[in-house]
Amino acid sequence: IRIYMPVTFATYAIGMMALSGVPLVFCGFWSKDEILHVAWLYQPSKIPFFLGLGGAFLTAFYMTRQMCFVFAGKYRGGHGAAEKRSNGVMESSSAGHDHHHSTTPSLHHSVASHDPHESPAVMTLPLQILAACTVLLTLVSTPLWPWLPEYLVGEAAHWSPDKLFNAGTLTLLVVSGVVVAGGIGLGWWFYGLLPAEKLDEKDPLEQQFPEQFAWSRGKFFVDELYAATFVKWNAR
Repeated sequence: IRIYMPVTFATYAIGMMALSGVPLVFCGFWSKDEILHVAWLYQPSKIPFFLGLGGAFLTAFYMTRQMCFVFAGKYRGGHGAAEKRSNGVMESSSAGHDHHHSTTPSLHHSVASHDPHESPAVMTLPLQILAACTVLLTLVSTPLWPWLPEYLVGEAAHWSPDKLFNAGTLTLLVVSGVVVAGGIGLGWWFYGLLPAEKLDEKDPLEQQFPEQFAWSRGKFFVDELYAATFVKWNAR
């Protein structure tokens, strides 16, 4: 639906790239990079750091999957079903009494109104403001001039080129960027190159890894585990 909703598509794409942690341009990268930096310095174990990298990879993957499903490929809804429903209404009205004819236009209009279209300004304007902040806040979030993080902890920010260009920061930046690129690339490989043509078409991951996909779709059954343990114990 990117053709029908270009503003929504553009702003959502910016949000997707920020949440995925695309390097340098989006503030989401710097917040994620800071978390990974702290996790790397965690002395007892490096497990939190690798869990963070895994989370970054999965976030980039599923956000790319979502973008492909919603905005890529051919439009798979609305028009065909709308035409069938409209034809059904027309046939029913022509075979019925005169008062049926008066309801046909409103029914047809309600069907046609379900076709995709851009949202009004009351929705798109806040989206554009949020998208702009997603990019502009990068200027005050980098280690070069960390005004926002320092402000949140009540300290004065200082211009610190050494924090950005030291070997540790640059290495983490490269590693994080590679992980994000891998997640986006793999998501595009599965969902962007061969977009679904039918609504009932199986997910590419489900076709290749049905058991793993079932666990993922069931959210690893954490809800069921809680319901069978903590919820059940507290309900007694």
